[in-house]
Amino acid sequence: MSLVEDRNLQWAQRMGLLPSQEVADRLSRSRLGEGACYVYSFAALPDLIVCAGWITWLLVVDDQNGEGLHSGPAEWAAARAPLERIVDSKGTIGPGDAEVPARRALADLCRRTFPYMSNAWHARFAASVRDMFDGYHQESIQRLAGIPATPEEYVAFRRRSGSVPYCIAVSEFAARSEVPDRVYRAPEFQDLLLAANDIICWSNDVFSAAKERARGDVSNYLAALVHHDGLTWEQAHTTVIDRITGRANDFLAKERELDLLLTDLDIPPEECDAVWANTAGMRDWMSGEVAWMKISDRYRTFEEVSETNPQPPSYVPDLLIAGSSQERSH
Repeated sequence: MSLVEDRNLQWAQRMGLLPSQEVADRLSRSRLGEGACYVYSFAALPDLIVCAGWITWLLVVDDQNGEGLHSGPAEWAAARAPLERIVDSKGTIGPGDAEVPARRALADLCRRTFPYMSNAWHARFAASVRDMFDGYHQESIQRLAGIPATPEEYVAFRRRSGSVPYCIAVSEFAARSEVPDRVYRAPEFQDLLLAANDIICWSNDVFSAAKERARGDVSNYLAALVHHDGLTWEQAHTTVIDRITGRANDFLAKERELDLLLTDLDIPPEECDAVWANTAGMRDWMSGEVAWMKISDRYRTFEEVSETNPQPPSYVPDLLIAGSSQERSH
């Protein structure tokens, strides 16, 4: 684990994602390389290091939207377009991209991942990035309004902003084994992925609730239940845990349905192996994310928002605009 952690920090430094010692220290305490070992446990070491980069890039961009200078709908709309272009072009750098840390890192990851995957996988991955960014946009609208979405609305857009299809697509790269498109698009597989999505996102909401309350961020399942259903924070915590348990039971039931589907479609054994490898990736994420959040400092140390401190936290430099992160680090 320490090797993956060290390599990941070195990569982040080369990409310009660590413009100050404070940012570097926070990433180190977040232990994202170790987290990658939990959620991509079956990956070979070289691929595991790339997977750690995908997690790091994801959380860097998530912070840019969630806590940084790009947390408003208009700001995020402008920031996302170059990132989508890089993914769509499989890592092609455009004018000025090399000077923007988040773009440079994304292009590097694309070039180290996409050559090993099919065009069908790339299309799904690119769609997952756009869908994730749409979820970020909806979250930014809620933050601007300062009022949580209803629980029903929140569950719907959290399935997008939570980035789970993106993370599970990376699992296919980690296993070097792709889910056949006809299985991936089947309702049985999509229902399974949706159950995993809810479990992963809601578990994250439980761990991140204290930080988001302190940061004035209303985008959290617990916050939605407190505001709209009149629950206390303790009651909301218990309610979300109970719903996670319910979705875990749904996941097990959907696995059985998927098994029947593979038999009915007469899927060849090697393709069945790819499907079950991806299902194992979902299980890794559901359990591994919780294990990582228990040891990571990401949701434990943060700056509170107040009238005297309304600015983005110092540990979230702007990494989406050329030169801005370097300027803020001096």
